[in-house]
Amino acid sequence: MSKSQRNFVLINPNFQLKFIGWMMLTTVVNVAVFYAAISYFFWSFSNRGKDIGIPPNHVFFEFLNNQQIQMNWVFLITTFVALAIIAVIGYVVSHRVAGPLHRLIKHFQDVADGKTLQDVTFRSNDYFSEVAENYNKQLVFLRSKIETVNRKDSQKSENKS
Repeated sequence: MSKSQRNFVLINPNFQLKFIGWMMLTTVVNVAVFYAAISYFFWSFSNRGKDIGIPPNHVFFEFLNNQQIQMNWVFLITTFVALAIIAVIGYVVSHRVAGPLHRLIKHFQDVADGKTLQDVTFRSNDYFSEVAENYNKQLVFLRSKIETVNRKDSQKSENKS
């Protein structure tokens, strides 16, 4: 299928949106785990300060609080950046999976409708190129069988005349 014929952003929206969603959920879970670890670090540091007798209004606690606020902003911004990057990567990877499957299904339909017996081709960066290669081997076999049947029919027709 030529690029000019394609006019859709998602080839298989059901699969691609779920795939991207799972990737983004994984990112959010990872960020949450790291955020919890950093929060524990600040909590632990604050408790150590209290344990050694630093007064609550000491600059140490103000410093820790400011650092934690700054870290929260860093986490918030990097989370959105990471989610955007993951969404783009998920989109590209899902296209490399959904594209070949869409192409193969379309080709199956074209063969079933008698429109073609040509080999199926995938884009160079698509996944599952081995599926196309093996399917094309099957088509070679089918074309040879069809040719054999057609040759036998032709011979029968010639013998009858």
